[in-house]
Amino acid sequence: MTKNNKKSDKQFFSVAGIDWDDDASIDAWARAVWGVMNTQREEEMNNKKIEAPEPTIKLTGKYARAVSYANKHHKKQTRKEKDVPYISHLLAVSALVLEAGGDEDQAIGALLHDVAEDCGGEARLTEVKELFGARVEAIVRGCSDSITSDPSEKDDWDVRKRDYLKHLASASADVLIVSAADKLHNSRDTLADINREGITTLGRFNGKAEGTVAYYTALWVTLSEAGAPVLLTTPLHDIAQQMVNALYPDNGYSIDEPAAQREITKVLQVTNTN
Repeated sequence: MTKNNKKSDKQFFSVAGIDWDDDASIDAWARAVWGVMNTQREEEMNNKKIEAPEPTIKLTGKYARAVSYANKHHKKQTRKEKDVPYISHLLAVSALVLEAGGDEDQAIGALLHDVAEDCGGEARLTEVKELFGARVEAIVRGCSDSITSDPSEKDDWDVRKRDYLKHLASASADVLIVSAADKLHNSRDTLADINREGITTLGRFNGKAEGTVAYYTALWVTLSEAGAPVLLTTPLHDIAQQMVNALYPDNGYSIDEPAAQREITKVLQVTNTN
C-alpha cells in the first residue's frame, strides 16, 4: 500500500439510513458520532507521550556536594542581626545565577562565594580547588573582598569596597554573574529592612546609611559597565534607586545621571591628602 493510499485510523460515518425529515433520527445519529469521536480523542490523548522539556543546565552530584560543603562551613552563621540561617542567602544567590543563565560551576561558585572570606581564607580556597576545581576556586576568590583568615587583619570597610569595585571593573564573566547575584539578593534584603524599619536600620552595617547606599549605587554602575547579566543588573538598579530615594528624599537624585552618581558615591572616593 502506497503512502497516499495508507489506511487511516480515523473512523468515518455513513449518513445512509438517516431520515432527514425526522429530528429524532438526526439527533440519534449525531449523538452516536459524537460518542465515537470523543472516545477516539481520549484514546489519542492517552497514547500520546507528554514529555517535559529537560533543562539545558543540569546539576550533578558535584552541586549536591557543594550544598553540603557550604552548609558545613556556614551552619553556625546567620544573616546579619537576624535569626535566619546564612545558607539561605547562599542558596538564593545560586538560584539567581541559574535563573540568569549560569552553568553548574557558576552556581557552585555562588554557593561557596563567602566561604573563603568568612570561613578560613586561603585554606578554604585550596580546599575548594581540590574538591570543585580551579574554575570554582577562581570564582570564590574573585567574589571575596578579603582573603585573610583573621578578621582583625582586614582592611577598613571603605578600603575593601573601593578595591572590590576596582576589581569588578575588569572581572571575568564568571565572577560578574555571581557577584551581581550576590549583591542583588543582599540589596533586596536590605531594601526590605528599610521599608519595614526606616533608613536608620542601615546603622547596623559597617558603612552606615551613606556608605551602604553609596556602595550599592556604585555596584550597579560598575557591574552594568563591566557586562554583568542584565537580568541581575536591572533589578539592582531599581533597588539602588529606591535606597537613594529613602536616604535623600528631597534631592531628586537619579542614579542614571553621572553627576548624581558622583555625589552619592563620594564617601567611597579616594581623597587626595597631599
